[in-house]
Amino acid sequence: MRLFALLLGLLFSLTGVSAAVAQPVQSQPTGVVAFGPQRTERIEAELVPMSQWVAPGSTTVVAVRQKIAPGWHTYWRNPGDSGGATSLIWTLPAGVSADPILWPLPSRQRLMSLMNYGYSGAVLLPVPIHVPPTARPGEVLTLTTDVLFLVCSDQMCVPEPMTLSLALPVREGAAPLAKPWGEEIERLVETAPRPAGIEARVTRQGGQLILTATGGPLIGADIGQVYFYPFDGGRIDHAAAQSGQRGANGLTLTLAPGKETATTALSGVLATDKGAWEITAEPGAPLAGAQGGAALKPARSGVRTSTRWRARASTCRSIGPVCARGG
Repeated sequence: MRLFALLLGLLFSLTGVSAAVAQPVQSQPTGVVAFGPQRTERIEAELVPMSQWVAPGSTTVVAVRQKIAPGWHTYWRNPGDSGGATSLIWTLPAGVSADPILWPLPSRQRLMSLMNYGYSGAVLLPVPIHVPPTARPGEVLTLTTDVLFLVCSDQMCVPEPMTLSLALPVREGAAPLAKPWGEEIERLVETAPRPAGIEARVTRQGGQLILTATGGPLIGADIGQVYFYPFDGGRIDHAAAQSGQRGANGLTLTLAPGKETATTALSGVLATDKGAWEITAEPGAPLAGAQGGAALKPARSGVRTSTRWRARASTCRSIGPVCARGG
């Protein structure tokens, strides 16, 4: 792995540009346990908890904390035109399971003609963890994940494999938030994009993709900014401008198609200044009520959504039937 990183770094140093990178695949856990922050020249990472302990039969959240060196970045689930998403391989006690990452909204990172989606500075990637009813109060659960970051600058990319471990005590009752990261993890869980009853269609017209979305939180919403982040690369031209228009029941986005010519459903995150939601746009005619209003500006890159799940108990309901906070 280290030799691969050096060769890849040399390649990018010689070309001076970040071309699309096939991320190295980590197929087996390492069997190593590593508590606390782990560091390289480009990134520091550790596994941190939302709650101080976990109750039997509950769902809690842990997060992969990244502190990325200036001038470097990591990637969202769809990295855009180059790069590779952060991947996790878990080693967990019997009966414990981990959900996929609850990806925070990324920043848009432009490099010449490329557009990437990712993170710089500090970021937390939350992961719900389900604990079985058979967990015994007084025991300690050791969670370990083998992480593979692809850390890039505008000159080179370096794969950074790390093993991160966390000891979670098992106790009865609702757990308070852990310091120092509990409140921020809870906020990210509350605001993570989710389906919200939005109906969407994608229509190919005159060499463009017309995305219409109506219903749910879009009805009557005073939205001024919007941006669509696709889950899959190649479906849209990531670097092209997105123009939008508001309607009485939703909105319309005009997108440039990507290299893939698939006519299947288009899934991703519809990010606005009023919230961000997962949508799946089925092929079909544009939806009524999505046009005729004011023009929409592109949503700010990495915008923090203002729509919160109304109570802390909602955090518990959104990640599982029973929560470590007693929801």
